[in-house]
Amino acid sequence: MVDYSTRERCKVVSHKKKFIAFFMIAVISVFSVSPSLSAHEMYYSGSAPNWTAIPIKWNNLSNGKPYLKVNGDYLNSDYTSAFTTAATLWSTYSQKVVIDKVGYGSSNVDVATGTKTYWSDRFGLSGAGILAITDLKTTDGIVLTSSNVQQSSKKVSSAQTLVITRLLL
Repeated sequence: MVDYSTRERCKVVSHKKKFIAFFMIAVISVFSVSPSLSAHEMYYSGSAPNWTAIPIKWNNLSNGKPYLKVNGDYLNSDYTSAFTTAATLWSTYSQKVVIDKVGYGSSNVDVATGTKTYWSDRFGLSGAGILAITDLKTTDGIVLTSSNVQQSSKKVSSAQTLVITRLLL
């Protein structure tokens, strides 16, 4: 017989696996729309209601499509299955992006599990509601933020997504 706390932990793990699968599909969708990215999660200049989108582009292209060399070597076991499924479905069903699963040393999109220390150092107490974060690095070495996107090349050379660990919830 499974006690209540074990059952609840199973639900949390199941929820996290679903979240990472949906998150990966969302990331995939953003990159598969076109080589040019623009969304409210990305970058805007100006102020409401007159926001102006700041388009950024994926620098690595194959036949005019974003070429993503994805890696999940540093995901913990809670997420590896969801990552593998998302990467496979992404490359199978999208015709607007080229996906290859590669080793860490040759990837340009890394998905990893963040440690409790990393999460705490980066977000402090405000990180409690953050389940994943993606950092985009441009060809000129800038990790994009809303304050530096205008000074960057606006050409993304790599991305790193960190997901929360079970220990943090």
